[in-house]
Amino acid sequence: YKRQGSHGEIGLMQVTPNAARDWATATRQPVPRRKDLFKPETNIRVGTWYLQRAIQYWSAKPNPLPYALAEYNAGRSNALRWAAHDQNDPNVFWNAITYPSTRRYVRDIMINYQRSH
Repeated sequence: YKRQGSHGEIGLMQVTPNAARDWATATRQPVPRRKDLFKPETNIRVGTWYLQRAIQYWSAKPNPLPYALAEYNAGRSNALRWAAHDQNDPNVFWNAITYPSTRRYVRDIMINYQRSH
């Protein structure tokens, strides 16, 4: 899978090299080379670890998934900014997201997730 995003995201799960370094440090694995991030097995391993880490970080929220998805898509600092005044309400959080692409990303995944459950 040879896709690269506009901000250097790589592969199926659009993993960044920074996320791969975080994964390597946390799991005591060698840092994947850039070309290894195009391999589905490596990309999925890193991407699912990163998403799980985000879900754990937001686990105190009544519904951590939209927060974790926003973090996965736009980074933790942005998600923290958007969550600053959310009063633990995911709808308030979602409306605070200032990046249209992140709002669409969170909305689309949440809709598909709700349909499947």
